[in-house]
Amino acid sequence: MDGETFIDCNEKTLEMFGCKREDIIGQPPYKFSPLWQPDGRDSKTKALELIGEALKGNPQFFEWTHIKLDGTPFYAEVSLNKLELSGKNYIQAIVRDVTARKKTEFEMHEKLTRLRIMYDQLPALIWTTDRNLNLLSLSGSNIKQMDIDVSQHIEKSIAEFFNVHDIYSPIIQKHLLALKGESGTFEFTHQGKIYQATVESLKNPSGEIEGTICVAQDITEERRALEELRKKDELYKLLVENASDGIYLLKNKNFIFVNPKFEEITGYRAEEVCNPGFNMMEIITPKYRKIIEQRAEARKRGENISPKYEFEIITKNGDVRYVEANTVPLKIFEDGIQVLGILRDITDEKRSQQIQEKLQLQLEIFFRASMDGCLFMLVPEGEEFYWNDQNNKEKILEHVFKNQRLTMVNRAFVQQYAARDENELLGKTPQDLFQDNIDEAKRIWTELFDNGHVNKVIKTRKLNGEEMWLDVQYVVMYDQDGKIFGHFGIQRDITKNLQEDAERKKLEKMLIQAQKLEALGTLSGGIAHDMNNILSIIKGAVELAQTKSKNDEVINYLNMINNSVERGISVVKQLLFFSKAREPQMSTLSPKKLLVDVKNILNSTFPKNIFIELEDELSELSFINGDEGLLQQALINLAINSRDAMPQGGKITFLLRSCSNLEILNKFGIQTDDEFITIGVNDNGSGIDEDTLTKIFDPFFTTKGPGKGTGLGLSIVYRIITQHGGYIDVQSRINEGTTFLIYLPKIRKKLNEVRKSGGIPKILPTKTILIIDDEDMLRELLKDMLVDAGFNVMTAKDGYEGVEIYMQNKQKIDLVISDIGMPRMGGEETFKKIKAINPSVKFVFISGFLEIDKKQELEKRGISGFIQKPFKAQDMLQLINKIFTES
Repeated sequence: MDGETFIDCNEKTLEMFGCKREDIIGQPPYKFSPLWQPDGRDSKTKALELIGEALKGNPQFFEWTHIKLDGTPFYAEVSLNKLELSGKNYIQAIVRDVTARKKTEFEMHEKLTRLRIMYDQLPALIWTTDRNLNLLSLSGSNIKQMDIDVSQHIEKSIAEFFNVHDIYSPIIQKHLLALKGESGTFEFTHQGKIYQATVESLKNPSGEIEGTICVAQDITEERRALEELRKKDELYKLLVENASDGIYLLKNKNFIFVNPKFEEITGYRAEEVCNPGFNMMEIITPKYRKIIEQRAEARKRGENISPKYEFEIITKNGDVRYVEANTVPLKIFEDGIQVLGILRDITDEKRSQQIQEKLQLQLEIFFRASMDGCLFMLVPEGEEFYWNDQNNKEKILEHVFKNQRLTMVNRAFVQQYAARDENELLGKTPQDLFQDNIDEAKRIWTELFDNGHVNKVIKTRKLNGEEMWLDVQYVVMYDQDGKIFGHFGIQRDITKNLQEDAERKKLEKMLIQAQKLEALGTLSGGIAHDMNNILSIIKGAVELAQTKSKNDEVINYLNMINNSVERGISVVKQLLFFSKAREPQMSTLSPKKLLVDVKNILNSTFPKNIFIELEDELSELSFINGDEGLLQQALINLAINSRDAMPQGGKITFLLRSCSNLEILNKFGIQTDDEFITIGVNDNGSGIDEDTLTKIFDPFFTTKGPGKGTGLGLSIVYRIITQHGGYIDVQSRINEGTTFLIYLPKIRKKLNEVRKSGGIPKILPTKTILIIDDEDMLRELLKDMLVDAGFNVMTAKDGYEGVEIYMQNKQKIDLVISDIGMPRMGGEETFKKIKAINPSVKFVFISGFLEIDKKQELEKRGISGFIQKPFKAQDMLQLINKIFTES
């Protein structure tokens, strides 16, 4: 290229740009570029800069977005190098089409992003290692649960992560096998939890093993459940194998399982009867076979039949025994039915007392071993009933609630009701147990009798009056005639679970509110920056005009403009409450004095039909740490809301009392050792409905008409209180009034504050100041302001020019004043370069928006001072004077 135009190219270039030689020769490179590059800069400006650097002898290598002659975009890597031919400088441009590579990079980035999101949300711990078994990544939702600081483990070895020193440990060995292409599993414990991990090879697209990837899942509950299941299986097996009755499982007419007692009663071994070729009818005497066939057909049709019946069997040795069977249908198939049966030999003593006692004992052991509350509730003997449409269900239900009684309960049930023993509960009716919730209890009983079972959650009270929530499961018990004689129940106290869920939802609500204010803070910062630039120009121009004008009428108009600017500054300050740029000016405050001052302000400004009172319930002199101005604003905002809720007049009461950390825990779910002071703002106005209560702290939400409210008042209150480490709650009833309660941490004693003040030193105008700002009007206004004060002033329109001027005049320039946000070279980079020239330079930043963290960082780097836009001329001169006099 000669300058910025192509003078020659090869065939590959023509193929790449899809053009002929005459299309490109004599044209600049930015003609074959879009208007803007991906970094937001316009192609022409950026291209000229890069060409200029190359002509200076600085080779340039960069990525560039080009377009072909037909408008098709493609990505390229470009190298620019200076060539000197016959005493003239040229540019050699080497362009390589990397569109395919960029596409692959974009696709890979998108896949990795989706994969990262998926990994972070997986209920597991996921890590990857390199071939040296050093950790490359840690992800998964279990990271927080396991209290793992990811940054402390990345690039450390897997042995360090698990704190193992034996190379033969399963953890190390499984990872080493994965490096050989073999997957494996191992287990480890962390903070009492059991985790199962699966490790596999991590391969690159070529199939080469580059490391390992491992997924670990918490299997603690699974292991506990398996152990409980094993114990139950052992218990059931023990019960079944040692039962005094025969137990069998039957599908159609074939036995699937029989226990030892069944073998003893029938004389057949299990392997003989549990055989597809063995028909159960072979052990039934002929006279009972038809009855059993009829029962099977009726059950298949879904008819309700008595579970108990008696019949005769023929044992293996030919004896006839009389037995009683109690059967339960487990599953109905198209080709038959599966039944669980209990078989009892009642030949020698039908319904003997001994067998009854043994069965009762076994049932009671099983019943009382349950961790959940278990109960039997029966109607009096002789009062069994049918539940169908032919009977008066309402009348039956009323009778049941007064007469059905607890006949057996286990220890867990006694503990649920806080009873001394079971005798305190036996004999109680449904009406006794659910007297505070009778209607809901009757709905549950109705569903129980309609369906034969029910599973519901209901609220009741323990015997000591304490409220309790129960998850109940009831099953109806029928007699042999199909009448209901009671029900069996299992119930679990879930009160604690519900309370924890309510606390979680409350914390989630607080988090959502904080996120909304954070989002508004981000928006507010940007708005404040732009607004403050505009207001600074207007205010600076007005102040200069006020000093130069002698016309009273003009000065009056200038005062009107200045007042409007001050109102604009006030609005910007309100927005800045939502950004990180506003740092509270904390001091020790008396909450009572704070309320008295606010009360005096309101008494002088509110209508006479609004009465304001203060109720102080503090038993001792107490103090808080806070920004008096911000807290006053919060209380005044709340009082204004109260005033607006009482258009016909009313009473506002400020409340002041102590608050324990237990109250904070109960109300907000926050554990703290701090003591708190509660400040309340109560009115007897129109109140707030429940739907509005959920939105009142949202930014810009208002119920007032157009032009009557910004919707920022309560959002500002919320922000101020949280800035002070406090909490806020609201209680309201329609047509009765509203109370806002503010909770602020209490300090035990007032800190002595020593404030030193002195006169303002005289201005030292025999100094030279360099002003750097990209806003032309603001730069010129500031120059006029300082010149009028007697200073020598130099100006620069951006950082590049400012650095150049300082380098040429570093012996003359005593102070640099620079904007932070400037194009090309920003204020921070300008400060860095000037400080490299003169490490002791005095440097002041002006900005419409500066976050607290950034301000602290710049102070550490040696900035002399800051001033916030818009500023008064007096404020600027005071700052300059302070810098010069302190040095």
